[in-house]
Amino acid sequence: MNLLPRFKGVAVHDGWPSYYRFNVQHALCNAHHLRELEFVIDSTGQQWAQDMMSLLVKMNHAVDASEDGVLSQHVAASYRRRYRELLEQGRQHNPQRLTDLTRKDKRGGIKQSTTYNLIKRLEQHADDVLRFMHDARVPFTNNLAERDLRMPKLKQKVCGCYRSFAGAQAYCSIRSYIGTLQKQSKDLIQALTMLFSGRMPSTG
Repeated sequence: MNLLPRFKGVAVHDGWPSYYRFNVQHALCNAHHLRELEFVIDSTGQQWAQDMMSLLVKMNHAVDASEDGVLSQHVAASYRRRYRELLEQGRQHNPQRLTDLTRKDKRGGIKQSTTYNLIKRLEQHADDVLRFMHDARVPFTNNLAERDLRMPKLKQKVCGCYRSFAGAQAYCSIRSYIGTLQKQSKDLIQALTMLFSGRMPSTG
């Protein structure tokens, strides 16, 4: 839809490599990281992953409790030091594989473990992972955006798609309007009643 090439804000996403081809400021969704860390805990029992989960949640609570939605440089630096310490612990438990005697295809690099790849991403994109600490525009996760997209995608897959372009436009307008009302904690019935009478609810 040619949106990202024109986008000028902060793109919060799950770290898919192709997203980094767009020249925007990036932030990574920490809900994805929490799920991946939980998988590491369940599959390996490594303590660093549990500590990293706790640290990310603690950072989020600290941001929520702050007056202006960001942490001071001193507090943020302290969290970053602990973040790096935990990643180093993770690397010690999950070193890079330099050889793989079981693989038949010798082309390309050595396949790394899921845990190693997670640690590498958290290390290489640390600024994007932690951007929510010092940029009030950046949420801890992009789950709200994903929830907004889930219903249109579900309708597209399950309900026989859209019968016309005009119908798709109408559906998106309705969903967008209702979603905005919910984000602003407006009474949906009252707002819809006002809409059909030619009035709009207050945005204050």
